[in-house]
Amino acid sequence: FRAGPPTQVVESATISGQADARQLAAAGLDATPLLSGVTQLQAVLTERRNGQADVAVNADLTTAELTVSALEWRKPRDAAAKASARLTLNRDQLTGIDAVQMDGDGLELRGRAEAVGGRVASLRLDQLVLGRTAARATINLPAAGPIKGTIAGQTLDLGPRLGRKTALQTAQGPKPEPPPGPPWVVDAKFDRVL
Repeated sequence: FRAGPPTQVVESATISGQADARQLAAAGLDATPLLSGVTQLQAVLTERRNGQADVAVNADLTTAELTVSALEWRKPRDAAAKASARLTLNRDQLTGIDAVQMDGDGLELRGRAEAVGGRVASLRLDQLVLGRTAARATINLPAAGPIKGTIAGQTLDLGPRLGRKTALQTAQGPKPEPPPGPPWVVDAKFDRVL
């Protein structure tokens, strides 16, 4: 071993491949409510002598379908889109996620996340565009208690959601409700709702 400054890179690794939503969920990145199909991924790990590290992640989302069901918004398969982010770590524990970006036709996202004790505690979206919806948001993810979100923006497009025709009930009756997820508290303010 040779001596060096604390910020000296001691290890660098690049990993490339593809994964579907099921495989990402098995790896602890459960995006199944939002993502289906295959994603091309590249991750570059850089570790420094002082125990700090970062992982630069780039994803080609072209062959994946993205869905935000609450707004009835979707990016179809084969529509070009890409995403990137940088995860920061200290002694293998997540400390934050910055430079979060997604871009595609009718899709733009800029944000970051803060981690406490190795888990994401808050998410800040400085810019979110999904079709005609344009917003910014802060979402706090406490270890206990309800998830709290503050969402504001110029336009919230609920047209596709409110214009959706509901399916007629079958002879078997309505579908059972899925089990409830964690509780949410949301404060939303928009200049215009479509």
